[in-house]
Order: sequence, then C-alpha cells, then structure tokens
Amino acid sequence: MTGAGAIDTRSVRHVRARDRRIVAIVVRSDFDEYDQFPPLQPGADLAARTEKAQLTPDQWPLQVVLMRGHPDDGAAPHYHPLEQASPMPARHQVLICHSGAARVGVFGVDGEPVEDVILRAGDMILLQEGHAVRYLEPKTRVVEIKQGPYPGTDEADRRPLRVAW
Repeated sequence: MTGAGAIDTRSVRHVRARDRRIVAIVVRSDFDEYDQFPPLQPGADLAARTEKAQLTPDQWPLQVVLMRGHPDDGAAPHYHPLEQASPMPARHQVLICHSGAARVGVFGVDGEPVEDVILRAGDMILLQEGHAVRYLEPKTRVVEIKQGPYPGTDEADRRPLRVAW
C-alpha cells in the first residue's frame, strides 16, 4: 500500500478474508484523513492546496484516489499510460452509494463469504473479488466503476458464485 500502508482508520476499513488478504476497502462518506494516505509522491502538477489520498495498493489494477481541492485548484492536463496486466483474480469494481442504502456482500472468488457491508449515501466500497448487492431503500442510487473493457454482455462479464446470500 502506498504511504501509510493497509491501515484502518475511522472512515477507511480493509475487509479481509480468513487468510488476511484484502478483498474490499470500505470508505465512508465522512472521509477526511488525507494525511494518513499520502500519494506515492506529491503531484507536481497539483495546486499546493489540493489534498490527495491514495487508498489502494500500488499493484492493484484499479486505483482509488480521493482528492479535495478549492476553486481554481486541480491537475494539469495528463493521461495515465497503460501498464502490464495484473495477476489479480478478478477485475476490480467500485460502488458508490449516491442516495439511499445498499447491502453489499463480499466474497472470495472461491465463493467464501467474507462480510456484508451496508453503504449509505456518500459511502463507497472497492471490490477486488466477488460481491452481491441488495438495495435497502426505495430508489437507492449506486454508482459502479469497474475495469474495462466491457465484454459485450452481462453473461460474458460475470462468473456466478454458488453461495447462499
């Protein structure tokens, strides 16, 4: 993990399987712990007042960074070159609860149930392996961000886990 390592704080929690591997990261909407998750190196193109917290290990193929800036702060134009493929077992996915509430079941790719996490408005979770979602309130809105490319159909995009949930 970049910076402080895989630490748990008031608003960041690493969900771990029995063998201690991280299978999800829960980030609560009240996150304000930028100093505990410094980026790999300060961005030379970021304005001095911009705060940046890198929450994911460097080797994960989907990176989650939280930034907080002020008017006229930001990053200069740039792109992120594609690195080599990752040895991870599954594509990563981020779910952000925009409104309402959702229950997210976290599983290993082997179907091992790990934990259920409740997301409320503003909370997010980064999933590295298996998961399931149930909406808990009417008209709950969840944003999903995952690695691409999309294979074209939901069937081609998913491998079912045979677990009761």
